[in-house]
Amino acid sequence: MSKEDFFGKIGNVFSATSKGVADKTREIAGKTKDLADVSKINMKINSERAILEKKYQKIGETYYREYGDTDIEDEQMERLCNSVKESIKIIKEYNKEVQYIKGVPICFLCGKEISNDVFFCKYCGYKTEQSDDAMKKRKEEILKEMEESTESYKDVGIIKGERCSVCKAYCAYEDTFCSICGNQIKKNII
Repeated sequence: MSKEDFFGKIGNVFSATSKGVADKTREIAGKTKDLADVSKINMKINSERAILEKKYQKIGETYYREYGDTDIEDEQMERLCNSVKESIKIIKEYNKEVQYIKGVPICFLCGKEISNDVFFCKYCGYKTEQSDDAMKKRKEEILKEMEESTESYKDVGIIKGERCSVCKAYCAYEDTFCSICGNQIKKNII
């Protein structure tokens, strides 16, 4: 075999090998891009699933708030509502322990600290454990006090928030629910 034939064959092998390597590199690059695209789509799917899960949760919460204390004919829904009631009862007990240790009232549903003189949690709207008669009497007193002192508070800039559309009590900007009547505060967005 001549030198030219030998080097020609080696050149052909290198050429074929480099072509094969280039083809494999393009194939791997394509698969890498596909994998990245699939990962992006999977992230979008997971994000949408999280949104869907929140919607399901909101539907369930809304259903429970509306029908949880009524007779439910669907056996599965009744079991679920009873399970929710049991969980709320357990949470209340834990919150009572926290309240006792800290000496501060705690909302039994969301667990956030609330004032002694509120009837509904300003964060989640849950009704506090005060008797309806005491609540009604104290609510009237608070509203009267608020009305009498509103002008002086406004003069010194203490009242910064919205008025409840139902009971007309003043609510702080960060309040989600009126602590007097439990109405959800509609935020005026400018």
